[in-house]
Amino acid sequence: PVVRGLPVIETAARLRELFAFLETFTGSPSRPHKPGFLVPYFALATFAGLRPSVPGGEIWKIGRFKEPGRVIDVAMGVIRIPPEIAKTDTVRQVKIRPNLAAWLARYPLHDYPILVPNMPVQVSAVRKKFAFADDVLRHTWISAHVAKFKSLGEAALEAGNSEAIIKSHYRN
Repeated sequence: PVVRGLPVIETAARLRELFAFLETFTGSPSRPHKPGFLVPYFALATFAGLRPSVPGGEIWKIGRFKEPGRVIDVAMGVIRIPPEIAKTDTVRQVKIRPNLAAWLARYPLHDYPILVPNMPVQVSAVRKKFAFADDVLRHTWISAHVAKFKSLGEAALEAGNSEAIIKSHYRN
């Protein structure tokens, strides 16, 4: 078995700092993007708890879809993770709650695609600046979900984890 400690989670103040930075960040000066180009990626990690690995995580896989809007259905308020994207090879749904909806309205996927050229370098630069481990935003989302909604089962269903994992790592 894998022995794990408590997950690292971030504060709301630190997340505000992250998103304030992301709104002005343009990436590499030699190949700049428009400000806010990474907001959708980080919003999906922070406010939907999607697996953020670049490459290979759920956000990466959604970004490779021809029509990411079929997975991220803002109008219906749901993200549908099909088996070919999910780590567990099962379908799951994540609710798009007001905070994520607001970020996706401000940075719509048709104008701000999830994936951009040199994505691993771009994401790594932000993670390095904030000293974020790969899954810290996902862990923060799961922890906040459990704290707010008091449902290990709902958190497990949306996160694609077992209730046992949620209970042992995120309950308190």
